[in-house]
Amino acid sequence: MSRKETRHVGTFSAVAKDGTEFEISEFQTFIECKTFDGTEWVAGMKQLRTSDGESVNRIEKGKYEVLQVFGLIAVTSDDPNAF
Repeated sequence: MSRKETRHVGTFSAVAKDGTEFEISEFQTFIECKTFDGTEWVAGMKQLRTSDGESVNRIEKGKYEVLQVFGLIAVTSDDPNAF
């Protein structure tokens, strides 16, 4: 049976039009796969979350939407660590 684990792989900053700043963390799922030589960890899906745990949708590099209780907030980032 394969194992899965989620790892924190990066952090970058983003800002909304009103100047609100967000720290966005990038998490990636890794899946342990059996090979002829043993096992290998394969990178899977990525997930973005704010430092408060809110979900973030990636529109394209540098453009995101933060999902909050009252709706979506468009944010942008020119941080070199953003994907």
